[in-house]
Amino acid sequence: MRDPQVTICLLVQEWWGVTHDLKEIAVDISKRSYRALIPDLYKGKVGVEVEEAKHIREGLDWDQAIKELHQTVDYLRSTGSPKANSIFNVGCMGFCMGGALTLAMSQSGKIDCGAPCYGLPSEGHGEAEKMKIPLQGHFGRHDTFFPVKDAEAFVKKCNASGGNFELFVYDDAGHAFLTAEDHREKLDQPLSSDETRKLAWSRIYKFFDKHLK
Repeated sequence: MRDPQVTICLLVQEWWGVTHDLKEIAVDISKRSYRALIPDLYKGKVGVEVEEAKHIREGLDWDQAIKELHQTVDYLRSTGSPKANSIFNVGCMGFCMGGALTLAMSQSGKIDCGAPCYGLPSEGHGEAEKMKIPLQGHFGRHDTFFPVKDAEAFVKKCNASGGNFELFVYDDAGHAFLTAEDHREKLDQPLSSDETRKLAWSRIYKFFDKHLK
């Protein structure tokens, strides 16, 4: 049976895994008439502390993870209900590792737009020059994991090759500013304001509404 919701959002996890706060984000997205799905790339594992999450992430096969994300999109398209006269059906967003995987997905032609939040792909898993779909990135000025200068360089390379990558930088934010507060504390990152988070989410939803509805 095909799902009556016409717009789809693929939500890709941080290095912690599929956490409670990520599920809450998916619920919020679904309340906006999107069909939201979180692929569990860790197969049930969740990192509670930094070293544990780092260890699980280091064991992730990125090529296999990208393959599984492609398969998820195929499933969503086959069971969704595409909007008439529109080519935009599947959007993808992710945080940290999920942001990097969102960008890796963006060059595949599998998704129609992407919103990577503070994440960049490693060499061999995402070439900026090959990314042509609409992209909107969100990075904190004080992020020590994915520095703004690296994000700006990536975006510049993408757009110089005909891409459509919009970058937003938040001056009071560090890494992980859109997810659970205890994650920022564990990573020794600044706690951004509620206004900053609300602004970022408003931009993300406006972006998805523009390209998916």
